[in-house]
Amino acid sequence: WQKLTSLRLSGNFLELGLPSNDGSFYTLPSLKEVDLSDNYLTATVPSAISNLSSIEKLNLSNNKLEGTIPSQLFALEKLVSLDMGENNFDGTLSSDILNLADLKLLKIA
Repeated sequence: WQKLTSLRLSGNFLELGLPSNDGSFYTLPSLKEVDLSDNYLTATVPSAISNLSSIEKLNLSNNKLEGTIPSQLFALEKLVSLDMGENNFDGTLSSDILNLADLKLLKIA
């Protein structure tokens, strides 16, 4: 698992929340892409997501995620693509998003 670079589980009708602890896929050092789009993921985006330090592409679109988008997400300096559209987020977007200097794609609507 330590050499896993891409995790694509889109369209699998997963009905659960994102893992919230540090003992899950958040600790995989080589993970560059996570696609959990088109499922039924619920709850909030956990702050542990900031442990994905190598991540370049994150797609959590078309789920049922809610709450605010955690500012810890904007500490992922290698992030190039962030798609979190078609969810139930609320609140304002943190100005910390400006830390993502390499970001080329942002979808949050």
